[in-house]
Formats: sequence, C-alpha cells, structure tokens
Amino acid sequence: MRANERQLRRAAQLRGRGWGLAEIAKEVGVSTRTLDRWVKRPEFRQEQERTHTEATAEKPLTLRQTLEAMLLATKPSGAPDWQARAQAAHTLATLPPEDTGEREPQVFAVRFNEDGSREVTFGTPPPGFEPVAITLSFADVPDPP
Repeated sequence: MRANERQLRRAAQLRGRGWGLAEIAKEVGVSTRTLDRWVKRPEFRQEQERTHTEATAEKPLTLRQTLEAMLLATKPSGAPDWQARAQAAHTLATLPPEDTGEREPQVFAVRFNEDGSREVTFGTPPPGFEPVAITLSFADVPDPP
C-alpha cells in the first residue's frame, strides 16, 4: 500500500470516528484541499462508514482492546509509532488483570496424612484452599490377596 493510500485510509478512519477535516489534515499530513478531494472518493466513504459502524456498534472496544490495538500504531508515513506503542504497553502493564469470571485451574498436589494433616508435595495451593477433587494413590500398602 502506497503512502497516499495509507493516508487516505487513515483519514477515512478518523472521519468515521468523528474527527473534523482540519484535525484530520494535520494528523495525516495533507492539505485540507487534498482532503476535500478524498472525501468525495467512494473508497474513502466506504472506509469512513465501516469505521463509523465499528465505533458505534453495540459493544464498543474496551480500554484494554484499544490499548492492544495501539501496540501496532503507525505514523501517517506507515512507519511504526514507537512512542504510541510504548505508551500503550506501559498503560497495559499498569492495568489490573481482567476478571473473566472463570478461575484458572491451579495444579498442585497435597498429601493427606493419617493424622489428618496436609502436606503440599507439588505447586502452591491458593489461600483458603479447600479441595474440590481428590485423587487417591496408595503407597506402602500390600497388594490385596
């Protein structure tokens, strides 16, 4: 994709998000006269409509999804925008983990001794651990007759 095609696409995306023409011209690095010509092109209108539809969808992007997309940010020239990418990475690193509602399974092994005590033999159980599944294995037990 050539530079002016990338600029046109980016301009259409910004317009679809509600940016003004002067703001877009400055961001993309073209004159407002060029932008006026682009606005009349069918591919501009299609990309603008597609972006507008995405932006106003019932389920808009979350902050995390937006920041993840920013990890691939580029400048109007098409070169990577390292400053935007670094800011997105920094902000993502400071966000709390997503609560998906599902807990990840924890792998660990606990030996239940004859006296009722517990001994962790592998991994680390979470605080307040209460077993929900127990696998029994017997050691030092003679084979049944």
